[in-house]
Amino acid sequence: MVEYFYPDQQLHLPELSERFGLYSDRFIVRLKFEGGMGTCYKIEDENGKHYALKVIHSDLILNELSMLRYYEELKLWLTFSACDAVAEALSLTRINGIPCVVSAWMEHGDMTSLLQSKDKSLFYRTFDRIITGLKWVNDRYHVIHRDLKPGNILLDSENRASVADWGLAKLVSDGMSTVRNSATIKNAKASHLTQEGSFLGTIIYASPEQIMGRTDIDHRSDIYSLGCMMYEWETGRPPFVANTIEEIATAHVNTKPRKICGFLSSTNFKAESIIMKCLEKDPADRYQTYDEMLAALRTCAQKITSNFTPHVIKERSIPVNIGHDELIFRIKSENIGVVGSQNLSSVDFDEVEPYLKEALSLKTLGEYSKCAAIYSRLFFNEMISKFPDLYYNQHIAINYANCLNLLGKPQEALEVISTISDARVKPATYYVNLSNIYISSLEFQKCYETAREGLNKYPHDKDLLGNQTIALTELGRFDEAIRSANERLKYDHDIPAICEAAHIQYKQAESLKNTEFPKAVDLYKKALRLFKSALEINPAYADALYNVALILFKMKRYTDAMNFGSKISNIEHGTSAVNAFYAARNMLWVSAFESGLKFCDNWLKTYPDSIMLQRVRAEILVDGYVIDNYTKDGLPIVERSSLVFFSKIIKDEKHRIPTDLIFLAKIHCWMNEDAHIDYGIRLLEWGERNYPYNWKFNFYLAAFAHKYGDYEEALSQALKCKSKAPWRESIYSLLAKIYSAKGDEAAALRMRSEYARIKKEKDALYESCKNL
Repeated sequence: MVEYFYPDQQLHLPELSERFGLYSDRFIVRLKFEGGMGTCYKIEDENGKHYALKVIHSDLILNELSMLRYYEELKLWLTFSACDAVAEALSLTRINGIPCVVSAWMEHGDMTSLLQSKDKSLFYRTFDRIITGLKWVNDRYHVIHRDLKPGNILLDSENRASVADWGLAKLVSDGMSTVRNSATIKNAKASHLTQEGSFLGTIIYASPEQIMGRTDIDHRSDIYSLGCMMYEWETGRPPFVANTIEEIATAHVNTKPRKICGFLSSTNFKAESIIMKCLEKDPADRYQTYDEMLAALRTCAQKITSNFTPHVIKERSIPVNIGHDELIFRIKSENIGVVGSQNLSSVDFDEVEPYLKEALSLKTLGEYSKCAAIYSRLFFNEMISKFPDLYYNQHIAINYANCLNLLGKPQEALEVISTISDARVKPATYYVNLSNIYISSLEFQKCYETAREGLNKYPHDKDLLGNQTIALTELGRFDEAIRSANERLKYDHDIPAICEAAHIQYKQAESLKNTEFPKAVDLYKKALRLFKSALEINPAYADALYNVALILFKMKRYTDAMNFGSKISNIEHGTSAVNAFYAARNMLWVSAFESGLKFCDNWLKTYPDSIMLQRVRAEILVDGYVIDNYTKDGLPIVERSSLVFFSKIIKDEKHRIPTDLIFLAKIHCWMNEDAHIDYGIRLLEWGERNYPYNWKFNFYLAAFAHKYGDYEEALSQALKCKSKAPWRESIYSLLAKIYSAKGDEAAALRMRSEYARIKKEKDALYESCKNL
C-alpha cells in the first residue's frame, strides 16, 4: 500500500482552517493508525489542537465499488455528525486528489480501554449514550451501523462515547470468502491488532442474520452486536471465541452463549437479562426497538447506581441529509428565508450555514451538480454585487463559480465570480478560481495576468503558483514555467505540483517532436517519470493517468497506453470534462471507435456543453465511421452530426483549433464531388495562412494535390512540410510518391532512403522507452 503521509509532514487544509478561523492552513502529521478500509492520521494545528484525518486505503482507490461505498459513507458520516453521540466529522477535503474526512480527535482512543473497568456508572452511561445515538440515526434516517464493536466506539477526554466508522470497516458478507481458507487464529483476542484481526473483530460482534447474508437485516442486528459488547465488558471475553473465523460464525448462528452468572454467583453490572435478550438468535426474540432496550437499561441502571442520568441528544448543528436537496425543499416550502415576487430569496446565514458546509462536502466528493444547485439558491446577483466584501457573499460567489467551471460552464462561472470583482479585499481563492476559469476557457494570457495579480497579494499561495505555471507552460514560456514550478515545489511537493512540473517537460517535448525528436524523447521520458511518481501517491489521479496514457501512446507502447486509458474510464467521482476528453482521445488514437463513442455519449450527459468532448466524439465518427466507409450502393458515407460540429466550430475563433479545419476538409474531400473537394482545399489553404507553423496543412494539401494529379503543387507543399517537420517520416514517403509521379526516380530513391534512416533512428529511440 502507498504511504500517503509521514510523521512531521505539513498538510495544506484550507477547508479546516476556514471553519475554525485559523490564521494558518498548515497542519502537521503526528501519528498513523491503520484500519480495515482506511488509514487514520493524527494531525495538529497551529495552536496544538489535534484532529483525525481519515483516508481510504490506496489499494482500494481503483476499485469502483469500494470507492462508491466510501463516498456514500462519507456523506452518511457528515449527515450523522449533527448528533453529539456520533464521532464528529468536521469537514471533507481533497489531498492529492483523494477525498479525506477530518474529524474530532478522541483523546482516550476506543472503547477497548474500558472493558476492564468495573465502574457500574461508566458501563451504563456508555451504553445509554451509544444506544441513544443509534436510535437518533435510525429514527431520522433509517440507517443501521452493521459493524458495532469496541474499536468503533471512540472516547473523548472525559470518556464520553461516540459511534464512529459508519461502514468504513468491511461488511461481513464482503470478507467471508477471502478468509475461509486463512490460517488458524491461535489467539483470537490478541489478533484484534492484526489486519486479519480487524476482520475477526467484525465477526466476533456480528449478528446471525448478518453472517447468513440476509438482505432484510434491521436495527435488531445492531442490538445483537450491542449485546456482544455488553457481554464482553461483563465477562471479560466475547460470547464466542474459537480457533477459526468459521467456528465463531457458526457459533453465532447455532450456539447459545454461555450463561453470564451461575445459581449462586452474581455479575458486576447486573445486566445479564438485558444482555441475553440482545443475544437471542431470532431477531423477533430480541428487543424490538431501541426504546425498549433503553427502558430496560435505564431501569437497571437506576437500581444499582446512584448517579445515573439518561443521555439526551444535543444536536451540534441543523441536521442536513447530505446530497438530498433539503435546502431547495425548505426554500420552496418557505421553511427558510423569504421568497420575493421574482423568486429571489432573503435568508438568514445562520440557517443556511449547514447547507454551505454540505455544498463544500458535495464538491469534494465530485457531485458538482448538486453542489451548484445549493449555491444557485443562495446566489443573488444584485445583493452580492452591492455588498461584495461580505464574507458569505464572497464564499457563495467563488464556490458557485468553481462548481460551474467544473461542470464545463466557464462563461457562466465568469459572470458569477465577476459579481465580487469590485471588492476592496479579495481572498486568494478569488484569484485561484478566476485563473481556473481562464484555463478552462483556454485564455492563458488572462490566466497568467490574474495569477500574477493574486501573487502580488498572496506571494506564497501554492494554487496561484500552480496556475501561473500552467499559463506559462501553455504560452510556451518554458524557462519561466520551470522557475514557477520550482517555487511551487518549495511550498508543497504534492501531486498537483509534480504534475505541473511534468506538464512543462511534456509541452517542451511537443514543441520539439517535429524538429528535434531525440530531445523530445528525453523530455517525454522525464515527464513520464514525474507522472508515474504522482500515481505512486494516488493511483487514481486522473490527470496523471491520462498523461501517462498519452505519453505511452507517443512512445508506441499502445497496449500499456490502453491499460492506463481503461483505468481512466472507470473513474467517475470528480472526473472533469478535460480528463474525460483525454480518456476518449486515447481511445480514438488506438482506433477503439465503438468504446470511444459510447464513452463520449456517456460523459456528454454530465458535460453537455463540453466542446472538447463534442470535438473528440466528432473525430471518432469521422475516422471510425466516415473515411473509407461506403453505403451499400458504393457511395461515400457522410455522418451529419460531425459535419455540423466542424462546420460550426471553425467559425468560432475562440474555440477553433487547427485540427477542426483539417477534419472538415477531410469530410468534404471524402464526398468526392468537385464543389466539396474545392471547398476542402480552400479550408486547408486558409488553415495554412492562419496556422503557418502547423505542418499538417501542407501535408494534406500535398496529399490531395498528388491525388488529383497536380504534382508541382504537391511537391511545393511537401517541401514546405519537410522544412517544418523534418522528423516526420510520412513526409518522405509522400515525397517519394510525388517524385515517382514526376518521373524523378533518383529523387524518389533519396526520399525512400531518408525515410528508412529516420524510421530506424526513431525506432531505436522508441525501443529505449520500453522499460520505463
